[in-house]
Amino acid sequence: MEDAINKDLRLTFKNARVKSFRQIVATSGMAANLAEIIYLERTGRPLTQINLARIDLKEIRGVEGQLKKRSLKSRLTIAGLDPKRVDTLLPASVVLRSLLEHTRLDAVTISDKAIREGVIYDFIARHKEGIRAEHEIPNVRRRHVILLGRRC
Repeated sequence: MEDAINKDLRLTFKNARVKSFRQIVATSGMAANLAEIIYLERTGRPLTQINLARIDLKEIRGVEGQLKKRSLKSRLTIAGLDPKRVDTLLPASVVLRSLLEHTRLDAVTISDKAIREGVIYDFIARHKEGIRAEHEIPNVRRRHVILLGRRC
């Protein structure tokens, strides 16, 4: 698995326009769960806010090592591990660790936003006029007549 991940990352970075990075922001539930585990280990307390939390490469390697050594059943005893992610957190940690190693960064910032929020923000940005028109003119027929008039 790790060889396949590294092969894909090497190819991706070879073809990328940008060759260096100042930071990496992870937006998945996997990264958030990894951060939760790390913060529990680091402080003994749950993470109070996922957004903008930072986890270090060394800490990611530590959790990855724990996950590699344990069976699925034994992983469930890791404090903070979401049972829904027991079988997928190891691959996610390998991807995140490998990404940090390839970019030569030593930490990742966690965002509580995900791709779906980006899709929604993008949709809103591209459809502002139509959304505004729906709000201002709730009658569908009237709204379409006005929009047609604006276009013509």
